[in-house]
Amino acid sequence: MASRAVHNYRITHYGADGHVYLKDVRLLWSWDWRYGRDPVFECRTAAEKSESLMDRARRIAAEMNAAIATGCSRPNDRRTLLRRSDAVDPAARHAIWQDLITVQITMATLSALAVKASIEAMQKRER
Repeated sequence: MASRAVHNYRITHYGADGHVYLKDVRLLWSWDWRYGRDPVFECRTAAEKSESLMDRARRIAAEMNAAIATGCSRPNDRRTLLRRSDAVDPAARHAIWQDLITVQITMATLSALAVKASIEAMQKRER
C-alpha cells in the first residue's frame, strides 16, 4: 500500500534526569493501527538483531505480505483485518525504510539532547 499523505508521529525520549524530550516527525508510510507496527519498536528491533534498517524494512514488508497472502496471523494480530489490496509494494517498502531512518536519527538526536542537558546541569551544580 503506497501512501501519498505525510503522517505526523511523535517520538518521546525519557532522559535520565527525569525530563521528557518530544519531537514530531513526518512519516511517509501510514503506520496505521491496522498494520500493528510501531516505527520506534522496529528501529529497536533492528538494533537488537544487528540488522540494517533496509533489511528491517524488507523483513516488515515480507512478513506483512506473507500474512496477508495466507490469511494466517497470530492470536490478537491486527493483520487479520487487512486485505490483499493492503499489501506492501516496493514504493511502500521504500517509505518504510525512509521512515525508519527518520525515526532512528530523531531518537539519536533526542538522546544527545538529553545527555547535553544532563552535562549542563552537572556543570551548573559545580559552579
